[in-house]
Formats: sequence, structure tokens, C-alpha cells
Amino acid sequence: MFTIDFNTVSFVLSCLSIFIGFFAVWQSREYKNESSAINKATRKNLEDIKVHSVIISQYAIPELKAYGESMRALIYEQKISKEQGISNSSEEKDPIRNKKGTKDISNDLVSEIEFLTTNIGKTTSIELFSRLKHKYDFGSVLQELMIMNKQKKVTWKEAPNAPDALSEIKLLPEE
Repeated sequence: MFTIDFNTVSFVLSCLSIFIGFFAVWQSREYKNESSAINKATRKNLEDIKVHSVIISQYAIPELKAYGESMRALIYEQKISKEQGISNSSEEKDPIRNKKGTKDISNDLVSEIEFLTTNIGKTTSIELFSRLKHKYDFGSVLQELMIMNKQKKVTWKEAPNAPDALSEIKLLPEE
């Protein structure tokens, strides 16, 4: 009959277990290297998220708040003017412009648009806002652009809606 030599079987099984042990060590090192690479990428992404959250909290949120306030004021002024039958002239409604020696945002906008168009070739709204942010807040500039659009002095692709950040703002020829 057939006899089993247990010494041979145990030798083969021990060689097999040593091979499986080496394979397990190699596989654990591969997974460790892969998890280290993923960890580095995750940390980099978290740093980017932190930077973007700081930018949003310091720049975008105040800008959005000013935009909301200016749009509410614009809508409220339109509603009041429709109810009372008052003309839609922005000079009558804006007390800042009526004071002698104060800012004239409309002239500043026109001159900046002309400057950017002449020197760069086009005027994007983000460039216009960034050039005027030292004088006016975002909401005031946006409100004035909306008023000037209604007066057919300027236009952009999304008009009469608010321009996107990369919208090209163009001066319309005076009639």
C-alpha cells in the first residue's frame, strides 16, 4: 500500500509557510507604502481646503454680503420708484453723489473700463472690482454697473443679470 512519510509532508508544509510569510511581509510593505502616499495626498488636500476656507471667510463672504445688500437696495429703490412714479435716475437716489466733493463711482467705472480695454484688450469684471476695491465696496460697484446697464452705458454677456467673475464688460456707444 501507500505510506505517507510525515517528515516529507512537514518539510513541504514548513517551506510553504515560510514562502507565505515572506509574501505577507512583502504585501504589508506594499500596503504601507500605498497608505503613506495616500496620507500625504490627503494632508495636501486638507491644507488646500484650509487655505480656501480662509480665503472664503476673509474675502468672499464680505463680498457676498455687500452684493446682497446692494441688490436689496436696488430692488427696494425700484419698488419705491414704481409705487411713487419717480424717475429712475440714479443721481436723485444716491445721496453720496449729491454731496459736493464726494466720490463719483460712475465716472471711475467708465475710466477704469476704458483703461483696461486700452491696455489689456478687454475688461473682466474681476479685474474691474479689484482695481476699484480700494475706493468702493463690491456692492456699490455692482449696483452701479447694474444701473449703468439699465441706462445702456455698459453691457456684459449675462446682462441684465449680475456679471460672472470673468465676464467681459464693455462700454456701449452713447446715443
